[in-house]
Amino acid sequence: MAITVTKDTVGAERISRNLGVLTGSIAFDSSYPTGGESSTDISGQFRTCLQVMIEPSGGYNFVWDKTNDKIMAYYPSNPAAHTHTITLSGTHAGNAVELTANSNAAALGEAGGTGYTGITGIQNATAADAVGAEVANATDISGVTAAKFVAIGLTGSLG
Repeated sequence: MAITVTKDTVGAERISRNLGVLTGSIAFDSSYPTGGESSTDISGQFRTCLQVMIEPSGGYNFVWDKTNDKIMAYYPSNPAAHTHTITLSGTHAGNAVELTANSNAAALGEAGGTGYTGITGIQNATAADAVGAEVANATDISGVTAAKFVAIGLTGSLG
């Protein structure tokens, strides 16, 4: 199947002599194909499509593949996977320890008592932990019914 493109205007609106913009929304179907959905309904509005930007919607991020003229869907593959190592030194009276992070989350403090002489923390997370993965072949993403887009391209002859 294919995406359904709803344009805000009949065609690309000129924003300069040979440059146009097209806005609208995209609805996806129930079977996303590996490598993306064809975006010719958008890029075909221009002599040369320069860029298509699609807002995230339904938990998915979208990227326009200019080389293949396709819209690819991604989901966060590991959005919050990380570990914390907390080291406590000193003593504390009581059965429980409650730790709080300060406003910049770079230091830890003891809540509800005193006694620890050193509290340190190490967060182990990298940007690679949150890199998205392409949606699998035949995945139903039909819940995405109005992902807004902006496309920019050349509209007329040069010269």
